Amino acid sequence: MKKFTKGCLTTALVLFIIGLILSVVCGLLGGFRELEEMGDIEDIPFVWRMDSDGDWRIGFFRSPGYDREELEDLEELEEIEDIESVEDARKAVNQTMEKQYKELEGKKEQLPLTAEMLGSLEIDVDECNVVIWKSEDEHVWYLADGNTNRPYYSIENEGGRSELSIENEVEHHLGHWRNGPNDTVYLWLPEGCALEECEISMGAGYMDSIFLKARKMKAELGAGLVTADGFEGEEISILVGAGELLADRIKAGTADFEIGAGHLSVEELTVSGKMDLDVSMGAAEVAGTIAGDLDVECGMGEIVMSLTGSEDDHSYYVECGMGNVVVGDYSHGGVASHKSWNAGKSSYFDINCNMGNVTVTFED
Repeated sequence: MKKFTKGCLTTALVLFIIGLILSVVCGLLGGFRELEEMGDIEDIPFVWRMDSDGDWRIGFFRSPGYDREELEDLEELEEIEDIESVEDARKAVNQTMEKQYKELEGKKEQLPLTAEMLGSLEIDVDECNVVIWKSEDEHVWYLADGNTNRPYYSIENEGGRSELSIENEVEHHLGHWRNGPNDTVYLWLPEGCALEECEISMGAGYMDSIFLKARKMKAELGAGLVTADGFEGEEISILVGAGELLADRIKAGTADFEIGAGHLSVEELTVSGKMDLDVSMGAAEVAGTIAGDLDVECGMGEIVMSLTGSEDDHSYYVECGMGNVVVGDYSHGGVASHKSWNAGKSSYFDINCNMGNVTVTFED
């Protein structure tokens, strides 16, 4: 027994020394500087979270632009019962940012871009907030508020019009790191911006935006929250992982929505062509008009659609596993079944529900 105890103590001592050596080495390679830049570590929550690439990360992560109490308020948004619209969500979040808006107004930087010059916009951030406002003149304005002195934007000119990129991914000497866990990036875009492409990739963070218009629109949301006046484009593709996207309006030629464990809400949807909606374990709530074909896949999630027109406007094929499907006057719940009706219409709705719930209602 004494030999066993001695062996355990020796092993523990060796592991402690190894850990101490690794801590010192990592600190000398940049860890101490990182902690110094983070400030008071007591105000930074220690969490285990998934980033936008699907990798689990553990450590201290400060929510961009908020102190600890404000962070807790933001994380509890889902528990606020009176949030029923995009406007309510914005009010709840912006209450914590109102003071910052006033303080930062005079610090913004004018970029060498106007509405005519700006051809595309790319936003690729994680653990960083993004706020897009309407510019009061014809220029694009920018501001990064936080603990970094590195510009978050880059401008490239190709084919006469420029591409504006906002990103906080950097190559660190210890590997690939995401910079700016304390930052909020502000953009002021002039009215009349008609972009060729707009691509948004958000990991953990918050984004609030004015109405964005582009020929091709793509948005990928990891675990953050996005509220927006809306999006318009000939092609719109939106992927929501474990986050939440709330939009006033979406107007598209074709639309593709994919929801993992997150939440999508669109108060006014208009799709003139084909629309695809795939929900795994999350939820989607949309209201509006779908003039073309509709392809719905529901795993274990919930889909609620309130559409203009009447049930007679479309042809249907519904396949249901162990879930529940309601389409107009048709209702089914139970074990595997399928049904098609109202053939010959110009619009075809194909709905497949595995173990979730799908509800489609019509105004008429």
